Amino acid sequence: MGKTTKKKGLSLQSDIERLMFACGDVSNPLPETAAALESILVEYIVDISHQAALIAHTSGRSKIKVDDIQFALRKDPIKLGRLNELIALQKDILKAKKAFDDKFGTANAANKKVSFK
Repeated sequence: MGKTTKKKGLSLQSDIERLMFACGDVSNPLPETAAALESILVEYIVDISHQAALIAHTSGRSKIKVDDIQFALRKDPIKLGRLNELIALQKDILKAKKAFDDKFGTANAANKKVSFK
């Protein structure tokens, strides 16, 4: 699976190395270790995506919804809980962005140049 990501120029290896260090590994882990973890991660994401696509297809849809991914993760309460936590966090971030836009005006939000003078 790692070969597929490398063909497209997408590599998670540096991110995985940083995550490994954050979880207590050495600052420069072996590239083979990071590559193996990347392969496992990509394989897992592809597998969950295929499950979600199958669920969407069974429901008569051609596009995957978040509900399909939640359904695919239903047997793993830890991962499902984390997914739900991330969804709630995304909603909070969108609310905060909207509140910021309302407070400082949409012109500043569109230009993404905000002055705090």
